[in-house]
Amino acid sequence: MVETDAGLIPLSARQHHEAFEDETCLLKHVPIIGYQRYIEAVANGLVPEAHVDAYEFHYIVRGDLDWWAEDSSCRVKPGMVFMTRPGEMHGSSDTFFQPTELYWFQLRVPKTKPMAGLTPAETNYLRQRLSSLTERIFSASNQIRPAFECILDEHRFPSLSSPIIARAGLHQLIGFLIRDHDSYVGGHHEATPLSSQIQSAVELINSNLGEPPPIDYVAKQVCMSPGHFRSRFRHETGFSPYEYLTHCRIDKAKEMLLNRRWTVTHVAFRLGYSSSQNFASSFKRQTGMTPTDYRVVAKTPPDRIKVTNGRGRGVPV
Repeated sequence: MVETDAGLIPLSARQHHEAFEDETCLLKHVPIIGYQRYIEAVANGLVPEAHVDAYEFHYIVRGDLDWWAEDSSCRVKPGMVFMTRPGEMHGSSDTFFQPTELYWFQLRVPKTKPMAGLTPAETNYLRQRLSSLTERIFSASNQIRPAFECILDEHRFPSLSSPIIARAGLHQLIGFLIRDHDSYVGGHHEATPLSSQIQSAVELINSNLGEPPPIDYVAKQVCMSPGHFRSRFRHETGFSPYEYLTHCRIDKAKEMLLNRRWTVTHVAFRLGYSSSQNFASSFKRQTGMTPTDYRVVAKTPPDRIKVTNGRGRGVPV
């Protein structure tokens, strides 16, 4: 695995990791910014770490992630932001990165001097606002992803004006994040709530994991054509209907595997798989380990702790 000058770390056709830091990052107060997309689970989840002088923000596009910070654990869903403050230990509950798509960056706010491009008064306001953020997880508006892409594009295809554009994009991204947090605290807890039709479809799928109804049947039940249903379902949940079914099955399987009285084959048949082999293959694609291995590590606490100065991050190897 080789990191290029552009910051891209090629993993495989189904895995993409892109990060800009140190000399490849255009922003003085951003130790690292990046994007990653994993179609299948990969080894080394969000390694336990703390950034002693930097905030970190993750914006989840696709996938549900079980993460923790300090003494609390949480499930971060598509369309949500996960924030950690300087010095807060955090990591993933699993030893593998689940299939996901996300953006992230770290922000180091100077304690006395102004940030590049901001006045002392604006920097002081930013410092106060960030320190007053109360919610670790909050809904993101549809402005967050374009703001990330604006900054990343300047890193991917740099020009003489790129530092100026990237800095302006950073200020915009920070402003959007603060505004989204305030909106969430103000009671707008669902930036993209499920429509009644998709909510009904989700409930139908969840209640029939062992004998899932055909997609055409689900679409008919919510008064949509199959094609329109698939499009709407992905838009609102971040998953295709089949991906969502698989995700729910694997979540249920994790719960069932904790009961050692149930064999892997029993769990497979209870969840509608035609064989234990098919179940094991699906489970490994989603979690990076076999059902049997999962039983061994399910209750094992994280054993790797890394404290960084704001730049550390676990990268699949």
